[in-house]
Amino acid sequence: MTRFGNEMSRRLAILRLRAAALLPRQSMPWQPVSVMGMTFRNPLGAAAGFDRDGRLIPLLEAAGFGFVEIGTVTPERAQEVARRLAAAPARHCVVALNIGSLHHGLDATVLDDYRACLRQLAPVTDFLVANLSCPRMARLRGTDTAKLTAFLGILRNETDRLAEQLGRTLRLAVKVQMQQTEAALVVDAAIAARLDGLVAVGGDIPVLAARAASLALISVGGIRRAVDVSMRLSQGANLVEVYTALTHGGITVPSRLLGRQGVNLMWS
Repeated sequence: MTRFGNEMSRRLAILRLRAAALLPRQSMPWQPVSVMGMTFRNPLGAAAGFDRDGRLIPLLEAAGFGFVEIGTVTPERAQEVARRLAAAPARHCVVALNIGSLHHGLDATVLDDYRACLRQLAPVTDFLVANLSCPRMARLRGTDTAKLTAFLGILRNETDRLAEQLGRTLRLAVKVQMQQTEAALVVDAAIAARLDGLVAVGGDIPVLAARAASLALISVGGIRRAVDVSMRLSQGANLVEVYTALTHGGITVPSRLLGRQGVNLMWS
Protein backbone atom coordinates (compact mmCIF):
# COMPACT_ATOMS: atom_id res chain seq x y z
CA MET A 1 0.00 0.00 0.00
CA THR A 2 1.23 3.52 -0.80
CA ARG A 3 1.97 6.11 1.86
CA PHE A 4 -1.19 7.96 0.76
CA GLY A 5 -3.20 4.75 1.12
CA ASN A 6 -1.77 4.12 4.59
CA GLU A 7 -2.72 7.61 5.72
CA MET A 8 -6.24 7.26 4.34
CA SER A 9 -6.65 3.95 6.19
CA ARG A 10 -5.45 5.62 9.38
CA ARG A 11 -7.94 8.48 9.01
CA LEU A 12 -10.81 6.10 8.32
CA ALA A 13 -9.86 4.11 11.42
CA ILE A 14 -9.96 7.32 13.49
CA LEU A 15 -13.44 8.10 12.16
CA ARG A 16 -14.60 4.61 13.15
CA LEU A 17 -13.15 5.09 16.63
CA ARG A 18 -14.93 8.44 17.00
CA ALA A 19 -18.24 6.88 15.96
CA ALA A 20 -17.75 3.95 18.35
CA ALA A 21 -17.06 6.33 21.24
CA LEU A 22 -20.70 7.44 21.03
CA LEU A 23 -21.93 3.91 21.78
CA PRO A 24 -22.17 2.27 25.23
CA ARG A 25 -18.88 0.69 26.25
CA GLN A 26 -18.73 -3.05 26.80
CA SER A 27 -16.68 -4.43 29.64
CA MET A 28 -14.41 -7.29 28.59
CA PRO A 29 -12.82 -9.56 31.22
CA TRP A 30 -9.18 -9.15 30.21
CA GLN A 31 -6.58 -10.08 32.77
CA PRO A 32 -4.13 -7.28 33.68
CA VAL A 33 -0.40 -7.78 33.13
CA SER A 34 2.50 -6.37 35.13
CA VAL A 35 5.41 -5.11 33.00
CA MET A 36 8.30 -2.85 34.08
CA GLY A 37 6.59 -2.39 37.43
CA MET A 38 3.45 -0.97 35.80
CA THR A 39 0.02 -2.54 35.52
CA PHE A 40 -1.44 -2.77 32.01
CA ARG A 41 -5.09 -3.75 31.78
CA ASN A 42 -4.12 -6.03 28.86
CA PRO A 43 -0.94 -6.62 26.80
CA LEU A 44 -2.17 -5.04 23.55
CA GLY A 45 -1.02 -1.56 22.58
CA ALA A 46 -1.49 0.91 19.73
CA ALA A 47 1.89 1.44 18.08
CA ALA A 48 3.49 4.83 17.52
CA GLY A 49 2.39 6.51 14.32
CA PHE A 50 -1.33 6.11 14.88
CA ASP A 51 -1.75 8.64 17.70
CA ARG A 52 0.98 11.12 16.82
CA ASP A 53 0.26 13.85 19.34
CA GLY A 54 -1.91 12.46 22.14
CA ARG A 55 -5.28 13.47 20.72
CA LEU A 56 -6.59 9.92 20.36
CA ILE A 57 -5.93 8.46 23.81
CA PRO A 58 -9.61 8.55 24.94
CA LEU A 59 -10.71 6.81 21.73
CA LEU A 60 -8.06 4.08 21.91
CA GLU A 61 -8.71 3.61 25.62
CA ALA A 62 -12.45 3.24 24.96
CA ALA A 63 -11.71 0.71 22.22
CA GLY A 64 -9.98 -1.46 24.82
CA PHE A 65 -6.24 -1.05 24.28
CA GLY A 66 -4.04 -1.66 27.28
CA PHE A 67 -1.57 1.05 26.32
CA VAL A 68 -0.85 3.67 23.67
CA GLU A 69 2.56 4.66 22.30
CA ILE A 70 2.33 8.29 21.13
CA GLY A 71 4.65 9.83 18.59
CA THR A 72 7.22 10.03 17.31
CA VAL A 73 7.52 13.38 19.14
CA THR A 74 10.47 15.63 18.27
CA PRO A 75 11.59 18.78 20.16
CA GLU A 76 9.67 20.95 17.71
CA ARG A 77 6.37 19.51 18.99
CA ALA A 78 7.25 18.33 22.49
CA GLN A 79 5.90 21.36 24.33
CA GLU A 80 2.59 21.22 22.47
CA VAL A 81 2.16 17.52 23.23
CA ALA A 82 3.12 18.02 26.87
CA ARG A 83 0.51 20.76 27.29
CA ARG A 84 -2.19 18.63 25.69
CA LEU A 85 -1.50 15.64 27.91
CA ALA A 86 -1.25 17.78 31.04
CA ALA A 87 -4.70 19.21 30.33
CA ALA A 88 -6.29 15.87 29.39
CA PRO A 89 -8.73 14.07 31.72
CA ALA A 90 -7.58 11.14 33.83
CA ARG A 91 -6.73 8.08 31.77
CA HIS A 92 -7.04 4.37 32.52
CA CYS A 93 -4.56 2.96 30.01
CA VAL A 94 -0.77 3.23 30.15
CA VAL A 95 0.73 5.95 27.93
CA ALA A 96 4.21 5.81 26.42
CA LEU A 97 5.83 8.72 24.61
CA ASN A 98 8.06 7.88 21.66
CA ILE A 99 10.78 10.55 21.28
CA GLY A 100 13.10 11.27 18.39
CA SER A 101 15.03 13.80 16.35
CA LEU A 102 14.78 15.15 12.81
CA HIS A 103 18.57 15.08 12.55
CA HIS A 104 20.71 12.13 11.51
CA GLY A 105 23.07 9.86 13.42
CA LEU A 106 23.83 9.75 17.14
CA ASP A 107 25.88 12.94 17.48
CA ALA A 108 25.65 15.70 20.09
CA THR A 109 22.86 17.51 18.21
CA VAL A 110 20.68 14.41 18.16
CA LEU A 111 21.45 13.72 21.82
CA ASP A 112 20.37 17.26 22.73
CA ASP A 113 17.09 16.69 20.86
CA TYR A 114 16.35 13.52 22.81
CA ARG A 115 17.21 15.18 26.11
CA ALA A 116 14.97 18.16 25.29
CA CYS A 117 12.10 15.75 24.65
CA LEU A 118 12.77 13.96 27.92
CA ARG A 119 12.61 17.19 29.90
CA GLN A 120 9.34 18.29 28.28
CA LEU A 121 7.54 14.96 28.28
CA ALA A 122 8.68 13.13 31.43
CA PRO A 123 6.02 14.78 33.64
CA VAL A 124 3.12 13.66 31.44
CA THR A 125 3.98 10.06 30.51
CA ASP A 126 4.08 6.62 32.13
CA PHE A 127 7.20 5.59 30.24
CA LEU A 128 9.45 6.84 27.44
CA VAL A 129 10.67 5.17 24.25
CA ALA A 130 13.82 6.43 22.54
CA ASN A 131 13.11 5.85 18.84
CA LEU A 132 16.07 4.61 16.80
CA SER A 133 13.92 2.76 14.28
CA CYS A 134 13.41 5.29 11.47
CA PRO A 135 15.09 3.83 8.36
CA ARG A 136 15.79 7.16 6.67
CA MET A 137 17.71 8.40 9.69
CA ALA A 138 19.93 5.29 9.70
CA ARG A 139 20.88 6.06 13.28
CA LEU A 140 22.80 2.83 13.85
CA ARG A 141 24.89 2.92 10.69
CA GLY A 142 28.52 2.58 11.69
CA THR A 143 27.66 2.49 15.40
CA ASP A 144 29.36 0.03 17.74
CA THR A 145 28.19 -1.24 21.12
CA ALA A 146 30.30 1.23 23.09
CA LYS A 147 28.98 4.25 21.21
CA LEU A 148 25.36 3.15 21.46
CA THR A 149 25.78 2.27 25.15
CA ALA A 150 27.19 5.73 25.84
CA PHE A 151 24.29 7.38 23.99
CA LEU A 152 21.62 5.34 25.78
CA GLY A 153 23.47 5.74 29.09
CA ILE A 154 23.19 9.52 28.89
CA LEU A 155 19.45 9.19 28.24
CA ARG A 156 19.17 6.79 31.19
CA ASN A 157 20.95 9.23 33.49
CA GLU A 158 18.77 12.11 32.32
CA THR A 159 15.64 10.00 32.86
CA ASP A 160 16.77 9.09 36.38
CA ARG A 161 17.48 12.75 37.17
CA LEU A 162 14.01 13.75 36.00
CA ALA A 163 12.42 10.87 37.92
CA GLU A 164 14.08 12.08 41.12
CA GLN A 165 12.74 15.59 40.52
CA LEU A 166 9.25 14.22 39.87
CA GLY A 167 9.37 11.91 42.87
CA ARG A 168 8.38 8.79 40.94
CA THR A 169 9.82 5.96 38.87
CA LEU A 170 10.26 6.68 35.17
CA ARG A 171 10.87 3.81 32.76
CA LEU A 172 12.91 4.08 29.56
CA ALA A 173 12.88 1.75 26.55
CA VAL A 174 14.55 1.86 23.13
CA LYS A 175 12.80 1.12 19.83
CA VAL A 176 14.71 -0.37 16.89
CA GLN A 177 13.98 -2.07 13.59
CA MET A 178 15.40 -5.48 14.45
CA GLN A 179 17.53 -6.53 11.52
CA GLN A 180 19.59 -9.67 12.12
CA THR A 181 22.86 -7.70 12.32
CA GLU A 182 21.50 -5.11 14.77
CA ALA A 183 19.81 -7.32 17.34
CA ALA A 184 22.88 -8.20 19.40
CA LEU A 185 24.22 -4.63 19.25
CA VAL A 186 21.00 -3.06 20.48
CA VAL A 187 20.22 -5.63 23.17
CA ASP A 188 23.72 -5.54 24.62
CA ALA A 189 23.81 -1.73 24.62
CA ALA A 190 20.35 -1.46 26.20
CA ILE A 191 21.32 -3.85 29.00
CA ALA A 192 24.64 -2.09 29.60
CA ALA A 193 22.87 1.28 29.77
CA ARG A 194 20.35 -0.10 32.33
CA LEU A 195 17.29 0.46 30.20
CA ASP A 196 13.96 -1.05 31.20
CA GLY A 197 12.57 -2.22 27.88
CA LEU A 198 13.10 -2.97 24.22
CA VAL A 199 10.47 -2.20 21.55
CA ALA A 200 11.42 -4.61 18.78
CA VAL A 201 10.08 -3.91 15.29
CA GLY A 202 10.27 -7.38 13.75
CA GLY A 203 13.06 -9.72 14.77
CA ASP A 204 13.24 -13.26 16.10
CA ILE A 205 11.27 -13.04 19.34
CA PRO A 206 12.60 -16.23 21.02
CA VAL A 207 16.20 -15.16 20.32
CA LEU A 208 15.57 -11.60 21.50
CA ALA A 209 13.73 -12.80 24.62
CA ALA A 210 16.61 -15.10 25.55
CA ARG A 211 19.28 -12.45 25.00
CA ALA A 212 17.28 -9.60 26.56
CA ALA A 213 16.01 -11.48 29.61
CA SER A 214 16.49 -8.44 31.87
CA LEU A 215 14.47 -6.18 29.56
CA ALA A 216 10.73 -6.00 29.05
CA LEU A 217 10.19 -7.01 25.42
CA ILE A 218 7.50 -5.25 23.37
CA SER A 219 6.94 -6.83 19.95
CA VAL A 220 5.69 -4.81 16.96
CA GLY A 221 4.98 -5.79 13.36
CA GLY A 222 3.05 -8.51 11.55
CA ILE A 223 0.36 -8.96 14.21
CA ARG A 224 -2.98 -9.45 12.47
CA ARG A 225 -4.70 -12.37 14.21
CA ALA A 226 -5.28 -13.60 17.75
CA VAL A 227 -2.84 -16.44 17.11
CA ASP A 228 -0.11 -13.89 16.33
CA VAL A 229 -0.62 -12.25 19.71
CA SER A 230 -0.63 -15.53 21.63
CA MET A 231 2.46 -16.74 19.74
CA ARG A 232 4.48 -13.58 20.46
CA LEU A 233 3.56 -13.73 24.13
CA SER A 234 4.35 -17.44 24.39
CA GLN A 235 7.71 -16.84 22.67
CA GLY A 236 8.75 -14.34 25.33
CA ALA A 237 7.29 -10.95 24.42
CA ASN A 238 5.72 -9.19 27.40
CA LEU A 239 3.56 -6.80 25.38
CA VAL A 240 2.58 -6.46 21.73
CA GLU A 241 1.67 -3.44 19.60
CA VAL A 242 -0.31 -3.11 16.37
CA TYR A 243 -0.56 -0.47 13.68
CA THR A 244 -1.72 -1.99 10.40
CA ALA A 245 -4.29 -4.18 12.15
CA LEU A 246 -5.63 -1.06 13.85
CA THR A 247 -5.94 0.93 10.64
CA HIS A 248 -7.89 -1.92 9.05
CA GLY A 249 -9.84 -3.24 12.02
CA GLY A 250 -10.61 -0.16 14.13
CA ILE A 251 -12.66 -0.79 17.25
CA THR A 252 -12.80 -4.57 16.76
CA VAL A 253 -9.03 -5.00 17.14
CA PRO A 254 -8.72 -5.54 20.92
CA SER A 255 -11.62 -8.00 21.16
CA ARG A 256 -10.53 -9.82 18.00
CA LEU A 257 -6.83 -10.08 18.88
CA LEU A 258 -7.15 -10.80 22.60
CA GLY A 259 -10.52 -12.51 22.68
CA ARG A 260 -12.83 -12.50 25.66
CA GLN A 261 -10.76 -15.10 27.49
CA GLY A 262 -8.03 -12.61 28.36
CA VAL A 263 -4.29 -13.14 28.73
CA ASN A 264 -2.61 -13.65 32.08
CA LEU A 265 1.16 -13.13 31.99
CA MET A 266 3.24 -11.50 34.71
CA TRP A 267 6.57 -9.68 34.46
CA SER A 268 8.33 -8.23 37.45
